Amino acid sequence: MGGQGSLLYTRYAKHRVRACFAHCPVCDLKYHFNEWPDLPPTIRHAFLGYPESQDRLFIEHSPLRQAAAMPDIAYRIIHGGNDKAVSKRHHSDKMVPALRRHHLKVDYVEVADMGHCGPLPLKVIEGNIAFVVEAMSSQTG
Repeated sequence: MGGQGSLLYTRYAKHRVRACFAHCPVCDLKYHFNEWPDLPPTIRHAFLGYPESQDRLFIEHSPLRQAAAMPDIAYRIIHGGNDKAVSKRHHSDKMVPALRRHHLKVDYVEVADMGHCGPLPLKVIEGNIAFVVEAMSSQTG
């Protein structure tokens, strides 16, 4: 769940994050909870020891529910149209408009025939490199 982690780190980091790159992110943890049969026990186990209710944890750990509090930085979100692990329609397709409603800059790369996180076309890889270079250079000058 690296894409989700990237978005949540951006949201909750104690220091300023320059940009956020999320690849096939889980954006709605409540939806994702039932996306696969093994996810409910896995997610419950991940939250063992947290005092909050499951509903509260789903809000705190769902980037979609945190869109209004996301920092004003550049975002690059990539998702494949054939992703069977994390539904593009229920995650990135909802997250991108939510970020844009808050006037955040989002580069949404939709790869029609890609499954979960790959394989990435060369053009997308080159775009990823350009995104990172731009994020780094915009902060140093």
